[in-house]
Amino acid sequence: MEDESDLIRISKYIDNLIQASLELRSKLTSVILATECSEQLSDQAKALILKYTDSIEEKDDALVFTERQLQEVFERLQSGEKVGDIIKDS
Repeated sequence: MEDESDLIRISKYIDNLIQASLELRSKLTSVILATECSEQLSDQAKALILKYTDSIEEKDDALVFTERQLQEVFERLQSGEKVGDIIKDS
């Protein structure tokens, strides 16, 4: 029975991780929109801020992709698929 509760806990952690990434993306979008609409920032200042948001966005895209892979692997493990078969597909 403990194994099942471990699986449920891991599944919740993965879901929380994905939710946190969605929240990050939402906050990043807010920063980008506020920067682009700002009348107090110079074009040069906007470009500088957007340079960093672009960098964060690229890393976030990679993170989201990896989280989806993690979720898929975990679901396959939960369904009883053998680790070796999952590794072959990776």
